[in-house]
Amino acid sequence: MSKYFHLPIGDGYSLVAAEITMAEDIFKLVDSNREHLRTFLDFVDASVDVTLQENYIKMKLQGSANGTDKLFSSHLAIN
Repeated sequence: MSKYFHLPIGDGYSLVAAEITMAEDIFKLVDSNREHLRTFLDFVDASVDVTLQENYIKMKLQGSANGTDKLFSSHLAIN
């Protein structure tokens, strides 16, 4: 996690500034937990490859550059 900008928020959690390089890991996480996540996240069934995550991150990064959006992910450090 140290290679990304992160802001510790307590109890081992951090907010991490999302980067396009995270798209593959996000897809793998969604793909491996589809049954559980489907209940809470409406995009799970549309996520058939890494493209959805890449496009979402790109859109939010462009919004950040325009001053209209911010995108962070949460991270739990497990020792």
